[in-house]
Amino acid sequence: MAERLDGALAFAGRLERMRLGADGDACVEALRETLNEAREIVGRAIDLRRAQARTLTLNIVPVRLRDLIDAVSDRWRDRAAAAGVTLLLAYDGQPELAVRIDGDRLAQCIDGLIGHALSRGGPAAVEAGLTARGDGDMVTLEVSVRDGASGRPEAPHVAGALGLALARELVGTLGGQMQGGGNAGAGSTWSFKLSAPIAEAAAPERQATAAAFAHVLIVDDNATNRMVAEALCEGFDCTSETACDGLEAVEAMRQRRFDVVLMDIKMPNMDGLSATAAIRALPGPIARTPILAMTANANPSDVALYQAAGMQGVVEKPIKPEQLAAALESALLGPRADADEMLLGQPLEAAGASPYNPPSSRLGA
Repeated sequence: MAERLDGALAFAGRLERMRLGADGDACVEALRETLNEAREIVGRAIDLRRAQARTLTLNIVPVRLRDLIDAVSDRWRDRAAAAGVTLLLAYDGQPELAVRIDGDRLAQCIDGLIGHALSRGGPAAVEAGLTARGDGDMVTLEVSVRDGASGRPEAPHVAGALGLALARELVGTLGGQMQGGGNAGAGSTWSFKLSAPIAEAAAPERQATAAAFAHVLIVDDNATNRMVAEALCEGFDCTSETACDGLEAVEAMRQRRFDVVLMDIKMPNMDGLSATAAIRALPGPIARTPILAMTANANPSDVALYQAAGMQGVVEKPIKPEQLAAALESALLGPRADADEMLLGQPLEAAGASPYNPPSSRLGA
């Protein structure tokens, strides 16, 4: 079933690029949203069955909690806004605190509670938070999600109920306990608590890479995401500059030369797809600068959409050092229309004709 839904989403992605007119585009968008929701429901149902059968495998790795919360916020921000709901998501803990846990499963637990709150209908706001407190070698994690529905909220639809059931099972699998239900006045609050061993935050290893000495433009409206990407690029011996939205990115491309662009998708003023189109329309070889989508939405239909917009690949959030290194190398060592030398980060009039450094100049450094 999941494979069939992936195929249907890929087909919807192709329809989106066919210029069907306003009515046709609206129908395709509705189809895409329905297929995405169906895919989520099927995925949750599969995970719930595995959790109940105790066949889920856990991938215990160091996870920096602030990065996890930022990724959850990126995933739900637009959904909440589309539903007319204000999502308040907070992290209360040391900024660099990391624990050894299955970060994907922990994120699923939080996703399940937020999805359940949004699906009930009626809340003007949903408040969610992760509190982390260290005690020796262990860290206690407390997650709470409250919806502020006025009056009597609706019962959650199937996706919300399934998300809550899955969160309950996953919390148990991670060794925690969940509690909650309807509030005395209005709305509902669900929370869970679990413990995990403290770990050092995964720092980017300084390693030899074909991306070494590249100049990278990092485009993201989230300051934490920009900081993480900058740190990783520094670990690969790359230099970088940042932009807060697509408009700033296009202007930076007009003024200076970059080897590769890391482009967030959902941003105010100008989103990543529009910024990519604007960069591809710039005159000269600068239009062929590799652009990598930097996003939490990386299912096959999304990837196809990014590629159709002119992007060369995807770096999934939360960013993992090895995945970023591989994506940078793939983009920088791919086919080049030009291989002339350039002065990294210099104004256009001071640079050479090509936005690319030849691979040989990088690898030999």
